[in-house]
Amino acid sequence: KHKTGFAKVRGHSMVPTLIPDDRVLVRYDTHYSVGDVIVFTRDENTEIKRIERIEEDGIYVVGDNDLVSLDSRTYGLISPADVLGRAIARLWPHPGHV
Repeated sequence: KHKTGFAKVRGHSMVPTLIPDDRVLVRYDTHYSVGDVIVFTRDENTEIKRIERIEEDGIYVVGDNDLVSLDSRTYGLISPADVLGRAIARLWPHPGHV
């Protein structure tokens, strides 16, 4: 059985998929693949980005809004150990897929 939780979207890096203050359902300790939206920690902050590719040394993540997103193009690969889970649905204010 998988653990689930919630995350609140901050910032505009995932627009139009997710907008500030959206709430997403997160499945923790689960598999993820290219194209998935994941929740991870970086510099003591929680971030939400999309996996663009998975490399031997880590995961390359990008925001859907490439004009404003700070992501792997800026800070490089993230460690798989920093991944908290996969966003599986937007719950509020407009329920839907991510």
